[in-house]
Amino acid sequence: MNAYAVHWKKIANDRYKISWYVDVYNMNKYKELVYYWGLVDFPKPVANGPSSIIMKFKANCRTGKRITLSATSYNQRMGKGKVTAELTPNKTFYPKPNTSEHTLLKYACKYAK
Repeated sequence: MNAYAVHWKKIANDRYKISWYVDVYNMNKYKELVYYWGLVDFPKPVANGPSSIIMKFKANCRTGKRITLSATSYNQRMGKGKVTAELTPNKTFYPKPNTSEHTLLKYACKYAK
């Protein structure tokens, strides 16, 4: 079990059958910003890589700008098993419309309180 979110809701699947989840009980809105946890679950482990990744995001719902605050990779699906990597990338990204990442951001912006 991971030390992060536990109330995962599947929001999207991409063309590679990668599942995208958001923690529905851990989305917080502060002015134009929303903070939320996302989980990427791979149907098969990436070559020499993780089976799943849990990330914390900060996003501006008005501009669509998203910053990845942390990312933790796991050797099992759904954020379970051993941690294989922990990063604090602070990476800025603008998810493109009609992508799983954009769908996740829009969901968090709509439902965060």
